[in-house]
Amino acid sequence: MFAQHWSVRVRRFFRYRMSSEVDEETYLEIVPHAHQGKPEITKMNLLSSVNKEDGFTYTSTLWCTFQRQRYEYVEVERDEKSGKARGELRELTCPVDLPISSYFKKTATGMGPDEIEDCMNRYGDNCLHVELPTFMEMFKEQLTGPVTVFQMFTCMLWLMDEYWKYALFNMLSMLIFEATTVFSRKRNITALRGIAVKTGRIYAFRNNMWEDHSTEDLVPGDIISVKRHAEGETTIPCDCLILQGSAVVNEASLTGESVPQMKEAISYDDKEDARLDIDDVHKTHVLSSGTTLMQQSSDSSSSNGGPVKVPPTPDDGCVCYVLRTGFSSTQGKLMRMMEFSSEQVTGDTKETMILLFILLVFACMASYHVFTVGMKDGKRSQYELVLRCILILTSVVPPELPMQTAMAVNTALLALMKSGVYCTEPFRVPMAGKIDSCLFDKTGTITSDKLVAVGVVDVSDLNKNTSSSPSSSSSSRIATPIECSKTSAIIVGGCHSLVQIDGKTYGDPLEQAALFAVKWEYDPKSSKSKPKVSEEIKKRTWKGTPSAKILARNHFASSLQRMSVVATVQQNEGENEQTWALVKGSPEKISTLLRSTPDGFDAQYRALAEKGMRVIALAHKVLSPGDAKRVNDAKSPLSRDEVECDLEFAGFLAFACRVRTDSEEVINALTASSNRVMMATGDATLTAVHVGNEVGIAKGGLAGAAVLELEQKTSGLRWVSAKRDKDGNVQVIGSYKDSSIPELAKKYSLCVTGESLNAASLSASVSGNRESELWDYLDSVSIFARMSPDDKERVLKRLKQQGRHTYMCGDGANDVGALKQAHVGVALLSGFGSANTKKLKQEGDDESDNKKEEDDGEKGRKLAKAETFQEKMQRVKEQAEKVKKAKMEEKIAQKQDMKELQALQKIWFEEEFKERTERGEKFAQFTAMKNATQKMIRESKRRAMERAKNRQGGQGGKAPSMSDMMQNLDDLDGELPQVKLGDASMAAPFTSRLPTIRSAVDIVRQGRCTLVSSIQMQQVLVLSCLISAFSLSVLYTDGIRSSDNQMMASGLCLTAAGLAFSYATPVHTLSPVRPLRSIFHPALFLSIIGQLVIHVFVMSYATELVHAATGEKAAFPEAIPVAKVSEEEKKNASEAQRSFWEQGPPFEPCLLNTVIFLIETVQRVCVMLVNYKGRPFMMGSLENKTLLLSLASLFVGSFMAAFEVIPYLNNKLQFVSMPDDAFRYKVLGLLFFTVVGTYGWDTLCQFIFARDILLQGYRDSWNVLPKDRKYLEFMARRVFVACGIGYLYMITDGSGMVLIAGYYAYKKGAF
Repeated sequence: MFAQHWSVRVRRFFRYRMSSEVDEETYLEIVPHAHQGKPEITKMNLLSSVNKEDGFTYTSTLWCTFQRQRYEYVEVERDEKSGKARGELRELTCPVDLPISSYFKKTATGMGPDEIEDCMNRYGDNCLHVELPTFMEMFKEQLTGPVTVFQMFTCMLWLMDEYWKYALFNMLSMLIFEATTVFSRKRNITALRGIAVKTGRIYAFRNNMWEDHSTEDLVPGDIISVKRHAEGETTIPCDCLILQGSAVVNEASLTGESVPQMKEAISYDDKEDARLDIDDVHKTHVLSSGTTLMQQSSDSSSSNGGPVKVPPTPDDGCVCYVLRTGFSSTQGKLMRMMEFSSEQVTGDTKETMILLFILLVFACMASYHVFTVGMKDGKRSQYELVLRCILILTSVVPPELPMQTAMAVNTALLALMKSGVYCTEPFRVPMAGKIDSCLFDKTGTITSDKLVAVGVVDVSDLNKNTSSSPSSSSSSRIATPIECSKTSAIIVGGCHSLVQIDGKTYGDPLEQAALFAVKWEYDPKSSKSKPKVSEEIKKRTWKGTPSAKILARNHFASSLQRMSVVATVQQNEGENEQTWALVKGSPEKISTLLRSTPDGFDAQYRALAEKGMRVIALAHKVLSPGDAKRVNDAKSPLSRDEVECDLEFAGFLAFACRVRTDSEEVINALTASSNRVMMATGDATLTAVHVGNEVGIAKGGLAGAAVLELEQKTSGLRWVSAKRDKDGNVQVIGSYKDSSIPELAKKYSLCVTGESLNAASLSASVSGNRESELWDYLDSVSIFARMSPDDKERVLKRLKQQGRHTYMCGDGANDVGALKQAHVGVALLSGFGSANTKKLKQEGDDESDNKKEEDDGEKGRKLAKAETFQEKMQRVKEQAEKVKKAKMEEKIAQKQDMKELQALQKIWFEEEFKERTERGEKFAQFTAMKNATQKMIRESKRRAMERAKNRQGGQGGKAPSMSDMMQNLDDLDGELPQVKLGDASMAAPFTSRLPTIRSAVDIVRQGRCTLVSSIQMQQVLVLSCLISAFSLSVLYTDGIRSSDNQMMASGLCLTAAGLAFSYATPVHTLSPVRPLRSIFHPALFLSIIGQLVIHVFVMSYATELVHAATGEKAAFPEAIPVAKVSEEEKKNASEAQRSFWEQGPPFEPCLLNTVIFLIETVQRVCVMLVNYKGRPFMMGSLENKTLLLSLASLFVGSFMAAFEVIPYLNNKLQFVSMPDDAFRYKVLGLLFFTVVGTYGWDTLCQFIFARDILLQGYRDSWNVLPKDRKYLEFMARRVFVACGIGYLYMITDGSGMVLIAGYYAYKKGAF
C-alpha cells in the first residue's frame, strides 16, 4: 500500500496494464525532467470540436493535465502491419505562431458563442487558482511519506523491544517536526496563491460588439481592450498581441529588467505574410501576463481603413488579441516553475543508492551473525532473534540523510536571501560549489547601466582629423554632445524609444543620457522632439529650432545591433517638413549600411573604443515622397530593410560607462579561488578589452590582448594585436591555423568576437582540422565581444559539454538563453543608476576621492585571501556595532510606532463602533475594540518586518549560535524558503537585487559550503549507522540490552551536536582550492573505511576486555536453551518467565553495557569531530562554538562517567563501577586511541589524495588563531585555573562547594 503511494512505477505495476492504443480510457505515466516535480499517472480526456471554416468538420483531440498544464496527444507515426503507433505529448497548441494576417481577421466580428465554448473546453478558463489543502490533509500526506513511515516503523520496533520511553519520545519529536513542516507548506501555498493575477473586469469584442466580462472568462482568440486603471496597479491578465495602439509595461517580475518596455501594434505586409514569432522578432508587440501596465494609447484613428475592423473601444484602451491564458501564459509558467522546481534537494541519487547498498550489506552481515549465534546456542526465541535482526537492519538506513541534505541547502538559501539573492531552483545551490568557469556580461553587470554621454565626433570633424595626420584622431579633442551638428542632434533627439509616464521619462539609459546631453526634450503626446531652451544654448554650433516627429519605430534588436525611426523632420521652424530615416547602432553594422564610408571612420572609432568608451554611430537619409507615403500604409508598409539602407553617416556619439566599485575585487577573488573568469558582452572589442583590463579579466592592456580577426578580403582568420603600431597599421601575431591556442593564451589575453567565433567553427568543419579549433579551447579565451544572445548561449553549452561547471551573470532581458544554459545563472536587476560605481577620472579630480577608491579596492581584495584573527575580530566588532545600532533604531522606531498606532487604533475603533452601532449589532463596542487591537498588532508587525527587510543584514561569516539555529529552524520548518513574485525572475535560477556582482562570491561560498556540508553529513551518518549496528550486534550476541535512560540521554546530546553540525557557516573569503565533489573520492572513501576499521577494532577489543575481566554472560532460567522448553512448562510458567523466554532478559546494569555505551558515545562524537571539514570552506570546529561545546561536553561527560565523578549521573544512566583503576585506564586508552587513530588516518588520506585542501585548511586555521601575547596569556591562565578547579573537585570527592567557588571567581573576573 505504501509502496504504491510513494512510487508511480509500483502503482502502475499493480493497478494498470500496458495498452497498445491511446484513447479516452487510457492512463499515461508522465515523468518530468530532473528537478521539475514528480511523476504522475493521469487520465486521457477526449475533446470534440466543430470547425465551421472547413464545412462543419468534427475534430477530436486527446488531452491530459500534468502539473496544471494541459497537453495533447499527437500520433507521430503508425505501423500498419503491426498496428502499433508512436505518439508524443505536446503542450496544448495556442495561437502563437499563426500568419500575422489571421490575427486581424478576428477583429471583424469577434468570437461567437460556439467558438468560445470550444476554446473554454480546450484551454480552460483564465484562472491561476491553486487549491489550499486543509491541515489534516497535508498532515496525513506528511505522515505517509517514506521517511516518516520508516521512522514510525523503527519506533514500533523499539516499542516491541520494550523501549517505550525512547520510542514515544522519538514519535512525539517526529510529529512536532512534521506539523511545523505542514504549517510551512501551507504558508508557501498561500504565498503562491497571492501571486496570481486578481480577477477583474475587461472589455472583450464578441458577437460583433464590446461586452464587459470577467478576466477569468478570456480564452485564446478573444479580442480585448487593455486599459490602465486610475487607481492601483494594472496587471496584464493574459498573454496578448497588440493589434492597435501602444503600451508601456514593466516586466521586472519576468526578466528583472526594471526599465519599462514600449510595446507597439504589430503590422503586416500582404505580400509577405510572415508567421508570428513572440520570442524574438515580434516580442515588442506582445504583452505578457503578470506584467504591470504603466501606460497605453488606443490610436483608434488609425483603424479607419486599416486591418483592425473593430469599433472604437469603450474605455479608450489598446486592442489586443489573446494568445495564451491560465497556466499556459507567461505568469502561469512562472508559478508552475516556482511550485514544482522547489522540491526537496536530496543530493546525488546515484551516490546515495551506492552508500545505502554498502550499509545494507554490512547490516546483513551483522544480522546474520546475531541470528546464527542465537540459533546455535538455542537460548533465544525466534521472535527475539528476528526482532533484533530487524533492528540492526533499520539502524544502518539513515532516515535523516535527505533531511540533513535539504537542511544544508535551506540554510544556504536563507543566507542568500538575506544577502539579496533569490533562488527559484534550489537544486542548483550544491552545483555552485563545483563552479570552475565564470562569465560576466559587461554593461549593467561589471559596469553600471547608467551611461554618460561624454562627446561627439561629427563627420566634418572626422574629415578634419583624418586630413591632419594618421594618428590625430586619437589625440584630437572630442566635442561635447551639445556642440554636435544639427543633423546629429536631430538623430539623437528623434531616434529613441523613450516614454513619459506621470511626468517622468522612462526608457533605455543610453537614450536618456544622449537626450539629456544634447539638451533636447521629448513630448510623448505629440511624439515630437525639439531642443530645450537653456543657458547652454550658446555652445550649440547651429541656429534655429529643429524638430523631429516620430512616425514609426523599428526597435533595437541584439542580432541587428541597431534601431531606426522614421520621423517628420523640420530643419527650422516654419520650413517645409521632410521625412527622414534616423538610424543608430554599432559602428560595425552601420558601416555596412552606408552609401559610402568616410575616410577616418575606422581610425576614429578605434580611438574612442581604446579609451573604453561605448561608441554609437549615427546615420540618416531623406526618404522620397513615395516611400514617405508608405510609412503607415496598412497594405504595403515600408519595410525595415528599405528604411535602413543607403544611409549618410552623421557622426559618432561616445558614452562613458562607470565600472562598479567592487567589480575588480570580486573578479580577483574568483580568479584567486581557482576559477576561470571571462567576459561575454555585445559591446565593441576594444571597449571590452579596456574594461577587462580595468577589472582584471585581461592583462597587459591593448598590447597584451590578441584579437581573432576575420579578414574581409581573404575571409581568413588571424590573430592580431589589439594595439596598432605607430603608423596605425595592424600588428599580426600569427595565423589562426598555425597558432596553438593554449600556448597563445599563456602570452596574451585572448579576445574573440561572435563573427570570428562562428567563422572558426565553420573553418574547422570544412578543413577537418581539430587541433586549432577554437571551440575546443573556449576556456582559454578571456573576452567574448560583439556576442549576440545566441552566441553567448552556444558558448555556455560548449563549456558544459567540455565538463566545465559554469556560472553566468547578466541582465534578465538580453541574456536569458545564456543564464538558463549555465549551471548557475544569476540575473542582475537593473535600474540602480550610478549606485556602487567608481567616479569617472577627469582632470582636476580630488586626490582624496582617488584615495577613497583605492581604499575600497584594497578592502574588497581581502575577499581573495584568508582573513587573519585581527581582521576577523575587527569584522565581528563592526558587525556587533551595527547590530547594536540597529537595535537602538528599532527601539526608537517601535516607540514612535506605538504613539502613532495608539492614535490610529482610537480612530479605527470609533469608525467601526459607529458602523456596527448603526447596523444595530450586539456587543458592537467589544467587537470594534477587538478588531481595532488586532489591526494595530498587524500593522506593528508589518512595519517591523519592513524595517528588517530594509536593513537586510546577514551574519557575514559569523558562526551561528544555538539561538540563531533555533530561529533558522523557525524559518525553515523543514520546507524550502518560498520566493515571492518580484524577488526572482524567469530569466535565471538566481536573481540578485543589489547593484553589484558580489553575489557571485556569496553564491560560490554558499555552494562550496553546502557541497562540503552534504558530503561530510553523508560520512557522519554512514559511520554512525555502522557503529550503531555493530554495537547492537555485540550487545545482542551477549544477551545485553541498553536502558531507556541511556538511549534517551545519548539521543538528546547527539541531537544538539547534530544541529550545530548541520548549520555549517561558510568562511568570509573564497579559498584558492576547490572542494571535493564526491564522497567516493579516495581521500573520503578510504577515510571512511579506515575509520570504520578502527572503531570496530576498538569495540571488539573492549568486548573481549570485559569478558576477560568479568566473564559476564547473560543468565537464563534453569540454564537450559529456550528451544528445549516443553509446551507444558511454558503453560505452567509465570508471565514474567514467558516474557523472558520470548523477548530475552530484561535490562540489568552490567559492565559490558557500561563500557559499550561509553565507547559508542565517544565514537559518535569522534565521527563528528574528525569528519567536520571546517576550513578552508566553512568555519572550523574551533570557531563553531555550539558544536565545540556540545562535543566537548559529551567528551567530558564520558570521562566523568568513567571516573564516576558524579555518582548521581552514573546512577541515572544505570552504569556499573569499573573493576579497578587498571581496567578504567585501559578503557580510557581505547577512547584516546579511537580519537587519535581516526583523526590521524583521515589526515593521512587527505595528505595523500587531497594535499592542497588539507594544507590550505591548516594555513587558514593558523591565520585565524590569535597571535596577541596578552590574549594568549589570558587564555592560558583560564585553562590553568579550570584544570586546577577540576583537580580540586576530584580530590574532594565531588564537592559542590568547589564548583560554586569556581563559578563565583569566574563572575568576579578572577580568570
